[in-house]
Amino acid sequence: MNKNISLSEKLLAYTAMTTAFFSAAKSSEAQVVYHDFIPDELLSGFSQFDLNNDGIYDIAFNAAHVSNVMVYNSQNYYQVSCTASIRASSYNSLAGAASGLAPLNSGTVIDDNLSWIPSATFLLGYLYRKDIAGIYSAEGNWANTTNKFFGFRLKNNGGTYYGWMRMSVDGYGCGVTLHDYAYNMLPDELIIAGDTGTATIISAQANTSQPQIFVQDQILYVKLDQNPQVKANLTIVDVLGRNRYATFSNQSLTQISIAELEQGEFLLVIRKGNDGDVLRFIKN
Repeated sequence: MNKNISLSEKLLAYTAMTTAFFSAAKSSEAQVVYHDFIPDELLSGFSQFDLNNDGIYDIAFNAAHVSNVMVYNSQNYYQVSCTASIRASSYNSLAGAASGLAPLNSGTVIDDNLSWIPSATFLLGYLYRKDIAGIYSAEGNWANTTNKFFGFRLKNNGGTYYGWMRMSVDGYGCGVTLHDYAYNMLPDELIIAGDTGTATIISAQANTSQPQIFVQDQILYVKLDQNPQVKANLTIVDVLGRNRYATFSNQSLTQISIAELEQGEFLLVIRKGNDGDVLRFIKN
């Protein structure tokens, strides 16, 4: 007699076949487009970038240095000033703050809930010196920052595409260094600062749109596109098929601490009614 096996039963069976899935898994179509500047991009003067490779420049930086002689306390001092600014093209915008371009931490959610601006001067630096010691000051919320993120959004064909760029700013030398950037290729979908799209979909069975997961700083971020009235069952399974964590969620974005898990590969099993997905992630 033939027996119809529900998707929930199939998902439960996945935990007994974890090793096979780890060895035979294949990557899904990427949702996050990631670009690494190799080597890092040290900006000088005016620079423009086409982030989504459509032949149109999306954002532009201007790092300007000006030197002259000034009189201070009846003495001549050299004055070196620098400014660093950024602007978006006419159909793009930047995540802003009260003081200009917002420096974001890794794991920050980038979506329409942020404030968006077209341009900003994010660094002003001054050096007054008679000798090498000099008198130095720097203003702006990016002065002397390392590996901070800023958010951008691209408008195209009626959709909004969210992304991030990682940047370091040396206020003393007015040096602006770009490290890498990424954007979500799905319109109107959030992205998390630092997400490089490295998660692997092992099995996408759900009738809803594909979930997204991302690991950063001991946190597993789970993005679900679902009816908030319907709870999803989230289970983390290790390579031996053991359930290591389980919870329910009806949030579009759920954060799960994985600090107590050892380094290695794991499965996240997502069950919602008769639908479900299994995704692989790596804890470093």
